Amino acid sequence: DAAFVPMSGADGHYSVELKAADLKKLQSELSAYALYDERAAVTIHTDTMGTWGGYSITKGNTLTATTAVWPKPGADATFDGVDDAGGNNFTNVTVAFAVVFNVKLIPDAVVIDFGLPVDINVMQNDLVSQVSGQLYGLTSNTTDAKPDFANAYEPSVADVTNVGGKLHLEYGHATIRNETTIRYTPSSMQMDKPEVFGYEVEVTGTSEADGTPTPKYISSTVTVIPATTIYYEDNFSNSDGTSYITYNNGVSEWELVGQGVSGTVVQDTDYVGSGNNYGYDSHYDNCATFSLDQAHKVTVKKEHYDSILADSTKTWPTASFRFTGTGFDVISLTNAETGMIMVQVKDTDGTIVKSVFVDTHYSGEVVVNGDLYQIPVINIYGLPHGTYDVTITVPYLEMFDHTGSDGQPGGSYDMYIDGIRIYNPADGNDVAHGAHTEDDEAYPYVQELRNMMIAAASGGQPSGPVFVDGNATADANAYQSAGPNNEVYLKSGQAIVFALQTVGTTKPAGVYVSMKSPTGEVKVRYGSAAEVVNESTGLKYEERNMVTTSDMYYEIPENVLSWEQQADGTWKTKVAVQIANTSTPGQGQILALTNLKVTYATPTNGEVRFTTTQQQSQVAYTQIRDLMAELYADSYDTEIRSAAFATRTIDVNKTTELNVVTSTDANALIIRDKKGNVITPESISYEDKDGERHWKLTMTHKVSGIYIYKVSVEAAYGIMTDTPATVVAYVVPRSVVRPKPSMPKPPLFGWM
Repeated sequence: DAAFVPMSGADGHYSVELKAADLKKLQSELSAYALYDERAAVTIHTDTMGTWGGYSITKGNTLTATTAVWPKPGADATFDGVDDAGGNNFTNVTVAFAVVFNVKLIPDAVVIDFGLPVDINVMQNDLVSQVSGQLYGLTSNTTDAKPDFANAYEPSVADVTNVGGKLHLEYGHATIRNETTIRYTPSSMQMDKPEVFGYEVEVTGTSEADGTPTPKYISSTVTVIPATTIYYEDNFSNSDGTSYITYNNGVSEWELVGQGVSGTVVQDTDYVGSGNNYGYDSHYDNCATFSLDQAHKVTVKKEHYDSILADSTKTWPTASFRFTGTGFDVISLTNAETGMIMVQVKDTDGTIVKSVFVDTHYSGEVVVNGDLYQIPVINIYGLPHGTYDVTITVPYLEMFDHTGSDGQPGGSYDMYIDGIRIYNPADGNDVAHGAHTEDDEAYPYVQELRNMMIAAASGGQPSGPVFVDGNATADANAYQSAGPNNEVYLKSGQAIVFALQTVGTTKPAGVYVSMKSPTGEVKVRYGSAAEVVNESTGLKYEERNMVTTSDMYYEIPENVLSWEQQADGTWKTKVAVQIANTSTPGQGQILALTNLKVTYATPTNGEVRFTTTQQQSQVAYTQIRDLMAELYADSYDTEIRSAAFATRTIDVNKTTELNVVTSTDANALIIRDKKGNVITPESISYEDKDGERHWKLTMTHKVSGIYIYKVSVEAAYGIMTDTPATVVAYVVPRSVVRPKPSMPKPPLFGWM
């Protein structure tokens, strides 16, 4: 933005100086180029008419002049146009300053949120293409990194140089995969700070003796940062097979179940600042049963109980692990054949800080006598950050044996361990927090949606997340028994809706909900529950077909939340958020929701409260109902098969029955009079028999006369699928005496 200034001693003439150093301010530190001459400058001269009047070049004292200017003054200096504002002529002049290729290595930083290996292409951001640079070695020395070509050295100082060779570190090990990529493999559940190691790149240098090319080396660092949660598989172990979750058999043996996954599964490479979503990984998108299709299982029996009573040296099967963080989940399978487990948490001094037991049995209306995969059966949060030892014991107790018929014990039950999720492993570490902040994942506030929804229904959290059933009036009290353990289960056409407001004055950086499909593919729609979804303002839904049983976090888009600051400094969502299961009705697909996570860029009181209004929940109900009707109207062929009053004539002021027979998929009946007014019966009930739905409605007519009604049948979500049936009521005064049928007198000798 240099300005022309009057030239000394030359009236009516002006000059402007353009400096190469000014361009340097615009350069990124990752730029592949550097200025050859930072002192280079060009002074351009002109007159009041904008005539191109020449130039002069300044350069560094010992450098070659490399600055170029065009067009040349004189014949080439034609006017390019007329300035619209002032009407003056102007000429475009181009100035180019020479640059040189900037050979250097750029440090790499990745976040891991799973206990799987991660492949890091350390060369993709390095500036070495002009010198044929390639990955050469690994080193644990990170203090002497020399990333610039000007400081290239020889010989190599790498600790490991061969492909596949291991550099052993505090929380894992690193290996060279190829000439560009390093694989880091975690081997600890106590990763309480980032892991840093060095890598070395071989570049082509020149021998001072004879000028022939000779290898030289430059080096930089890789930082592996634990996310706010890390999920570890049930078989998390090091390369020699030593498991970091210890399974002790006791009176019953643990076994591996499931097919497993062939080969090595790596997690997504989440470079810091690349829009990462902690707790999500594409490699888990298609897990239809166990996490990575494998889990540990143990069965305990009544005979084991008798055996332990007889011999005190015998023990129940256990699983144990040591972790660093503020809490953990135990991920399991629940079904009609699983039973009770006990969990004990001790600090490093051996003091018991938590002891709980949970009945993992489930056989209910979500999945009758079926399997629910990857369920967080144990949730322990809010521990002071530290290192803890956890022991999971699986005893047989008859009162928790639900495997027999008619509510009687069956003599055994199972327990599964599918994975362990650790919370806040690096809590308090500045480097980790810096990365989490850059990813909008710092300082997470995590709450279980199921608990919040039940609290809202019971009045403990008014305006809390509201359960919405697009096909019926929602019964939150009944819902409390619908989902086992720690999840919210939504059938097709059901949703939750919530609006949020912060307790503190810091605007959230992100809002996430953990979701999965425990029973197979499910269609989920999440986003705005605004009364009018306006694309121009960005208030919209996101849809996905979810097939994974793995519980992972999905972000609610910022333009859906539309945070607004309130007069008291707190932040409130402009509209409510709606999360719905929009799968095909009748197929049994379930959407499971676990946690709400709100993150911040700075330390704050991260708590949020719910501000869902009755109007917002009603809007959500209408939206879901209309959406399901729009999507699946063709899926229903509901019909009326007969409709008639119980008697041909009806006494005034006397209750009578209207009997209607429909197909069994009928959801409701609607009765209208001849003017189209909806008539509400005094009572309505139905029973299914012989493949039909038999409805009984009661009505009382106050005035005699002929009443004509249209009876319509409604399928789910208000879908009308059949022509209304017409029924007629002949209402007569109760004082009317109906004559007996007249009969002629028989002949003297009887009828022939």
